[in-house]
Amino acid sequence: MSLTNKLKHLLPVLLLLLGAWTAGAQTRTVTGTVTDVQGPLPGVSVMVKGSTAGSSTDLDGNFSLPVADKDAVLVFSFIGYRTLELPLAGQTSVTVFMETDATLLDDAVVVGYGTQAKSHLTGSISKIGGESLIDNPVSDVTVALQGQIAGLSINNNTSEVGVTPAIRVRGTGSISADSSPLVIVDGFPDPQGLNNINASDIKSIEVLKDAASAAIYGSRAANGVIMITTKSGDAEKPQYSVKAYQGVKWAYKLHDMITATDYLHLQEYEESVGGIPVKGQDRAAAWVEENIGATDWQREGLRNAASITNVQFSVSGGRKNIKHYTSASYTRDQGIMLQNQVDKIGFRTRMDAELSARV
Repeated sequence: MSLTNKLKHLLPVLLLLLGAWTAGAQTRTVTGTVTDVQGPLPGVSVMVKGSTAGSSTDLDGNFSLPVADKDAVLVFSFIGYRTLELPLAGQTSVTVFMETDATLLDDAVVVGYGTQAKSHLTGSISKIGGESLIDNPVSDVTVALQGQIAGLSINNNTSEVGVTPAIRVRGTGSISADSSPLVIVDGFPDPQGLNNINASDIKSIEVLKDAASAAIYGSRAANGVIMITTKSGDAEKPQYSVKAYQGVKWAYKLHDMITATDYLHLQEYEESVGGIPVKGQDRAAAWVEENIGATDWQREGLRNAASITNVQFSVSGGRKNIKHYTSASYTRDQGIMLQNQVDKIGFRTRMDAELSARV
């Protein structure tokens, strides 16, 4: 066989070896570690964007993945965490920090001894997010909850501002004893209830309405439990929030009142048909009204216009092992009746710190 024929037979083999060598030179192994605020995160899905190549992290949060393109993008995903896309840009070793996704945790409810998925609950628990309470122009969170939760009855016993309405969970549980529910704020009982809590600080409110809550808090939970979870900071750059509103309120309709003169005429008619004689004070009141003038005591006891002012400020932030949330608020609520006004100043600070692996 001539040299030319030998080269013709060897050329396909050489091209095949050259292609395999080139592909091997382009494919590289990328390694890395995935963590969250509590440490290594196992079971995280690691995929090469636009392909089917993928892997997952082991118990120590480590992964190893062959990647053909040095400029490929890795996609990290895990239930309850935000999906993260990381361009390699030639790197072969990466460290990834994943953050929890609050929007995916909305179905989790606080049950007194931790949190559970709402679909796993057998007890009667209702939940409402704090964002639905912020826009209500009221000075008391209790008033903002009216009509928001099934089984929670809130009744105003007076029109005076600053007086907390009566709260009942599934009706009145006792004739003589107090029927108010137990209020828990961030795991601690609050004897002052909802009156001193700023609506903008509330993350969620859960209402435990059945007898199972007594297994957690004992006889104090006989009238139900209202559990409040307040906002905390995030491991991100500082976030500032300023909210303010100003409102005006007035009595849009007054009761129709009879004049002293008309009342005297009715009394005189009743006397003419055999009724009791007209009283002297009724004749005197009619004379004063006709000669001096009448006073509308209903109007005299009310403001022409009452105002409500609310200013809220908060700052939150933190790092990997420490998060903080600080808020301040001022509320000035005038009642429609005279001598009725509430001024409240609130200040709150929450700090969550992970001092060590055990503390």
